[in-house]
This record gives sequence, structure tokens and C-alpha cells, in this order.
Amino acid sequence: MGTEVEIRPLILKDAEAIYAITVQANPGQSTWKLATFQAELMNDYNYYLGYLCDGEIVAYIGGMLIFDEASVNNFAVTPILMRKGIGVALLQAFIRDCYEKGVRNFLLEVRPSNQRAIHLYKKYGFKKIDVRKNYYQEPMEDAYIFQLNK
Repeated sequence: MGTEVEIRPLILKDAEAIYAITVQANPGQSTWKLATFQAELMNDYNYYLGYLCDGEIVAYIGGMLIFDEASVNNFAVTPILMRKGIGVALLQAFIRDCYEKGVRNFLLEVRPSNQRAIHLYKKYGFKKIDVRKNYYQEPMEDAYIFQLNK
């Protein structure tokens, strides 16, 4: 195959790369800005992992870890690399790493229209526990709240 793959924690200098992935993966549907990612990566309570192919970040997952709970804030894969197992590998690594840090409860929000993500979360044991009405903007959409207890 010839492609070198690595999953590693992300740092401040990675903000531009993950912002670019977010824009590509969510055209017209993300309110996240570069400054938001910079703030996320500087916050000691946040943990972000990147999936790198030949040294280039092509996907990431990240969230806030407080005590025994992790809230997944963002998760995206470069569109041309979707459906190649990258999201699965990142989610598994994130859950494993957080578990090693003492996390036992995982929460996330997802658009009901994002059936690919919902399928992935359910596959790994996440359960829909609630709905936040009109949570997302651009376009306006509810959010399903999913939870996983380990």
C-alpha cells in the first residue's frame, strides 16, 4: 500500500489542518472557526486525536474530558477518504485513550441527517438518550444526544 498511518494527539499547530477538514466535511454546516479550534487545542481539558496519512492530518476527533466524562465536540474525516475505516480507527482510539484517562461516560451530539455517523456510533454501543430541538444552525436541525457508558 505504501501509506504510512499514524494516530496521535493534536496540538495548537494542527488547528489550521483540522479547521480545513471541518470545512471540507461540512460544507455550509459548521459554525466552527479557526479561532475556536485554536482555543480547543490550548484548553487542558480537551483531548484531540488526529489520523495522519504520510504525515498529513486527514481526520480528527476531539472533545472535553472532565473527571469520568468525555463530551465529543467534533469529529471529521476528509470527504475523499470516508468509508475507508478511518473514522472507526479514530473513534476506537479516542474511546481507548479516554478510558485509560479514567473516562467511563461518553456523550455527543449528532445531526439526525448524519446517518453515517449515527450508524458508526450505534455500532460501538452508543445509545440515543435525548433530542435537543433546533440545536444546529446553517441549516437549522435538531441534535440527537448519544451516550456510551464503559
